Amino acid sequence: MPTRSAQTPAAGTAGNGSTAGSDTWVTDSLGLLVVVLVTAGSVQDRDGGRLALSRAKTVMPSMVLVWADGGYAGRLVAWVAEHCRMMLDIVRKSKGQR
Repeated sequence: MPTRSAQTPAAGTAGNGSTAGSDTWVTDSLGLLVVVLVTAGSVQDRDGGRLALSRAKTVMPSMVLVWADGGYAGRLVAWVAEHCRMMLDIVRKSKGQR
């Protein structure tokens, strides 16, 4: 079942001394939650993505394709292919989109 993973910031702003965190979540193609991972705001998307996607594969072994935003680009794509046996497809913003 195709899934997607995205990152949304929690309340607060990292780096200014306030309490902040980020959520990495994985849903199925219907939008139902498969995994939610809450990390410190200093944790990069791709680092939280490793743990979230490995847990998602354990919970839903039939998962073979994941769509993610640009925060998950880079070495994570190869890591997911090797360790989770899934394809991580990075969805880029359209030209002119903020």
